[in-house]
Amino acid sequence: MKGLWQHLAVAADTLWGRFKVRGAERRLHVSAVNQAVERVVEQANPRLRGLMGYRKALFPVVERGLARCEELAASLPGPVRIDRASWTSDSLVNVLFADPDALRRAISGPEMRAWVKANPMAQGDCYGVLLAWPRIRTQLGTELHGETLKRDVQQTTLGFADPDVVLPAVAPEEVRRRAVQGIMDVLVGEAIGALAKRETGIAEIEERLRILRLKRKVLNPVGRGRDFLLEGSGAHVAEEETLTKRIAELEQQLLAANAGLKTLDDYLARLVERLGDAIEHLSIRRERVTLDRMNIVRAATDVAADSGPTGPKEFEFAVGYRGETRGRVLLLVVFPCAEIITVDERLADLNRYLAT
Repeated sequence: MKGLWQHLAVAADTLWGRFKVRGAERRLHVSAVNQAVERVVEQANPRLRGLMGYRKALFPVVERGLARCEELAASLPGPVRIDRASWTSDSLVNVLFADPDALRRAISGPEMRAWVKANPMAQGDCYGVLLAWPRIRTQLGTELHGETLKRDVQQTTLGFADPDVVLPAVAPEEVRRRAVQGIMDVLVGEAIGALAKRETGIAEIEERLRILRLKRKVLNPVGRGRDFLLEGSGAHVAEEETLTKRIAELEQQLLAANAGLKTLDDYLARLVERLGDAIEHLSIRRERVTLDRMNIVRAATDVAADSGPTGPKEFEFAVGYRGETRGRVLLLVVFPCAEIITVDERLADLNRYLAT
């Protein structure tokens, strides 16, 4: 019997320990979501803090948004090493950057320079997220078909414009953690943008109403009976009736536009709604394309036909989407801190530019 009680006591202690761990994890989770809620409020409208229950209203959608952002951050491919050596040896790096100088400029953007300034002792490898706009172009070129060289052949090329490395850190885990917040900021920006667009529309209707009412006031004389005796008064009356009709239409439009957005409570409700929409529409999709060394799009069968080191290769890119709107290519990258363009190099380039 004593052994049974000891066994039950150990089981109870184990179960209690698990409950405590889960309780601590839950408290950390709630704290993280509440911090994210405050960040959303600060970005959208700090006056929302004056409403009772604003955290309770935002908590579920922000919690869902963070979960979605964590999922997207975890789906980022990489890390892929990018440096001058890999530009020569790695076909993916070669496709992404026109030359090694373009690669170095991409890893030396404003955010990276600020990070280097804040971390002057950083050495070894640095991690970040590469962003680049895919650019598809159609051109006329030459192609070898068997032993025949054909000219003016229509070709499609895929290039990558404005490459930039953001969210720098010394470890890939830190980059993904920062990416969660970065993606969440994108979601909030989408929601705020939608509300701002609606508010702009309301302001435009109000301004048009103000102008039309002013015009009607000018057409509506104090002595209306006397004006009826003047030449052209019938045209004035017709114009006033047209203005009155248009004013009534705009008043109805304004009433509809203001629906659900008159008070701060309304704004909070619409913010929750728009944030939920943004979460549903943001995604990262994998896309495959076959390219040769000149970034010309080829058929997938060309890979088997020419499997040599300089032949076409199939690449997979992760592309951000907002609904069906295509965004930038995203890739987790790693590179030596020594590859970042230094201040001295920038000054030297500036001096050479001014000297020419």
